[in-house]
Amino acid sequence: ESRAYLLEALPYLQRTASLQRMLAKVYDYLGTAYVRQGIRDTALKYYYCSLEVAGRLAVKDTLLTANVYANIVGGVFMGYAGYAGKKDQVLYYLNLAKPMAIALGERGRTLLSNIYIDMGMTYDRLEGDTAQALVNYRLGIDQLRPIHEKRGHLQYAYTLVAAMYLDREIYEPAKLYIDSA
Repeated sequence: ESRAYLLEALPYLQRTASLQRMLAKVYDYLGTAYVRQGIRDTALKYYYCSLEVAGRLAVKDTLLTANVYANIVGGVFMGYAGYAGKKDQVLYYLNLAKPMAIALGERGRTLLSNIYIDMGMTYDRLEGDTAQALVNYRLGIDQLRPIHEKRGHLQYAYTLVAAMYLDREIYEPAKLYIDSA
């Protein structure tokens, strides 16, 4: 239902110059709506539309752009069954988003934590690089702890680290992360 309303809003936003920031956000929201229905190719199309409109804004919206990059990774590339073949694209978008999230300071803290966690998953699942995965997971966790994050991201990060250890049959650290989760 939300997708129908967003699509209905597009023609009005597309022809109103003063609403281009909102147009970029609606394209982003549409991408997310399609991801939630598993229609990733269409989602990617709308995410790219969002980036195109955001790139034309007189005053850049770094948070919006970084979020779209992260949405492309989390919603599209990590959602494909053929995710393993997307490693270079995943890292490309995460590396575009990371300096933007850092530059945003406190406003970008949760986004930055998600970027680090996604990088951790990429190194763990696609590279089998436990050391690099752990560095990124810990950086993500370090971003979340000071803000007393309540939406489950911190628990999710702990669970990912525990799963990484369990996959390698390293039980002591896995238990510590499970207990933290």
